[in-house]
Amino acid sequence: MFKRFAHWVKNNNQDDGGAVTIDWVVITSAVLGISLTVILTISDGAQIYATFVSEDLEEIAYEVGYGD
Repeated sequence: MFKRFAHWVKNNNQDDGGAVTIDWVVITSAVLGISLTVILTISDGAQIYATFVSEDLEEIAYEVGYGD
């Protein structure tokens, strides 16, 4: 699959037609849209777990004596 994609990229980089530009714009916008969707989906859960970890670390530091 990656060899086919690499071949496709190589061939499209040599083509100077306007359709190639449109292809790259569509591919770039699709990658951007998927990336934003993944980031927005994961970010809430990551913030919640980061809060849990922070609270646990504060508790451990207090128990050890660093919180005084």
